[in-house]
Amino acid sequence: MEKIAIVGVGQTKYERRKKDQTFYDLVYEVTIKAMEDAGFRLEDIDNVITISNDFWDGRTISCMAVQEAAGAHDKNVSTVEGDGTFGPPDPGLIAGLGSSGPRLSREREDRRLAIRSTAIAIVASVIFFTILGWIVVNAPGWPQFQQAFLDPELFWATLPRLIRAFWVNVQLFLIAEVLILVFGLLLAVMRSLPGPVLFPVRMLATIYVDVFRALPGILVIFMLGFGMPALGIAGIPIDPFFWAVITLTFVYSAYVSEVYRSGIDSIHPSQEAAARSLGLSRTQALRYVILPQAIRRVVPPLLNDFIGLQKDTVLVSLIGVVEIFRTAQIIQAATFNFTPYVAVALVFIVVTIPLARFVDWLVVRDRTRAAASAR
Repeated sequence: MEKIAIVGVGQTKYERRKKDQTFYDLVYEVTIKAMEDAGFRLEDIDNVITISNDFWDGRTISCMAVQEAAGAHDKNVSTVEGDGTFGPPDPGLIAGLGSSGPRLSREREDRRLAIRSTAIAIVASVIFFTILGWIVVNAPGWPQFQQAFLDPELFWATLPRLIRAFWVNVQLFLIAEVLILVFGLLLAVMRSLPGPVLFPVRMLATIYVDVFRALPGILVIFMLGFGMPALGIAGIPIDPFFWAVITLTFVYSAYVSEVYRSGIDSIHPSQEAAARSLGLSRTQALRYVILPQAIRRVVPPLLNDFIGLQKDTVLVSLIGVVEIFRTAQIIQAATFNFTPYVAVALVFIVVTIPLARFVDWLVVRDRTRAAASAR
């Protein structure tokens, strides 16, 4: 049976490196020292597996490094990541392990650490929220707060009506989102157009983006929602829902255009040069080469903007749109109780948090793909 020694050589920082000593010779020396301290001789071992999480000159001791060090000494050496302890290896890790032994040992250790970390996190969370809850319920004004904000009968009585009103917010969100995607992309393309002839176009797009990013959204809603119908011009709609969609589109297009533009700027100029060398015009290169790559890169930040848009749909209640927040205000005015506002908050939490987790998942997926393509 092949004899395998599993040796931990982490946490040494390799301060004993000799002059002109190579990195690989140093790794080998530390490995042999650990084996000798544990009572093993190199000539009695068929294979040495070095376990390390340590760093030296900013590099992790890799399997390649140890194998190259072993090759210089005619010994079969490989590595796996371990707990980084220096000195005699754990006796339970030494003796007749097959090729899968170190990997399985590490997997068991990872599971043990994961379970331990999860248990600590759960206990800490329970303790924290228990203390916080005790402080809240023992506050002097807790009975009055509970009566004003946490009336269970009113909550369940008004929840169906609020959910029906939320459909107006959904309609606002969906219609405005389509318009924002198109208008924001148009602004980004206008700001990216090259050449002095197109400077007026770039200037207009820049002024638009700067102005609507500078103005508070609620101010734009007031100015357009009340100001435009007040002009009395024939053909201008007076429907609050129409102006709610327009104001949200104007405000968010300025932000989304910058997201698009960052994606366009992230594409290397060689992409356009390659497209032009194949005979594509500048417009064709933008349409078929630049924009598809740019849009894929900015999907997560775009979704973040649309999460904000979904929440800001409540602002249009100020110009008379009866959506979920306005409905809650009507109920509150009739009952003199703030519980409907709590119900509105819960509705948005239930809808928004899954979207936020979806965005996080997209970010992790894109990062993993980028790392895989870089290898």
